[in-house]
Amino acid sequence: MARQTAGSEVADAPAAEPVNGPAPAPLRGPLAGRVVLPPDWLPRVLIVGDALISAASVLIAYWYRRNLDFLNPAATRDLLLGPYLIAAP
Repeated sequence: MARQTAGSEVADAPAAEPVNGPAPAPLRGPLAGRVVLPPDWLPRVLIVGDALISAASVLIAYWYRRNLDFLNPAATRDLLLGPYLIAAP
């Protein structure tokens, strides 16, 4: 890092105001120093998101097999939704 000399204008310049305005005041009261989310929120959200994605993929697989499967059309006539709903989490 370069050293600043005693006659540097950068060191004596006042700090510029941020473009968005002044910084917000720190929190006071019961939320001061407290995080709103618990520290283990991410694994819970990931599990819920994975469950939603897997349930949607099972239902999309049923819809595809029922409506768009041209390779085996005889098997799609009697396709039941029950086993697909059991497989969904």
